[in-house]
Amino acid sequence: MLIGPARAQTAGQDTTIHERKENQQDRIANGVASGQLTAGETANLERKEANLNSETRTDRQANNGQLTAPEKAQINRQQNRLSQNIYNDKAQRRRAALTATTRWTPGASSSRIASRKESVPAR
Repeated sequence: MLIGPARAQTAGQDTTIHERKENQQDRIANGVASGQLTAGETANLERKEANLNSETRTDRQANNGQLTAPEKAQINRQQNRLSQNIYNDKAQRRRAALTATTRWTPGASSSRIASRKESVPAR
């Protein structure tokens, strides 16, 4: 049985690490496509992901292609942190868009009520 290039590349990897890496890459791509991530944010996230991939590769090479339990735990923590960075960067853009369209200011409703009272003639 022949193994395709993508499958051969992941054959020795822990599937959870690989699946999360693919999922996070998809989330970054979706953020770019939807306009929720700027070019700078994307470059920053991609750099962090590349550093994590490099560290994982180095750890595997040091242990005959395997990751030790502490290395897996560390990679998991780093993937969690990267996931949170992706969420925060995308959410920041959503919050900025919401703030720009809402333009709500504290006390605005009470001033509108006061102006309505002034415009209504007394009986």
